Amino acid sequence: LSPKTRSIFLAHRRDGMSYKDIASQTGLSVKAVERRMSKAIAHIDRVLRTHRCSALESDGAARRPCRRSHT
Repeated sequence: LSPKTRSIFLAHRRDGMSYKDIASQTGLSVKAVERRMSKAIAHIDRVLRTHRCSALESDGAARRPCRRSHT
């Protein structure tokens, strides 16, 4: 993540700031903060899915294959 996207994500999730407050603090619009949050969440989801699939493959466990969800 870019430093700005990371700081926005942490400000909201860790510090409990509202999108409006983050927008005021960063000089972005609320819509831009929403886009950055969506980007951060999608990135974290991809990383966790990759990590989970790697762990399953290294276990050698016979589980259903890791696939991206189409929902």
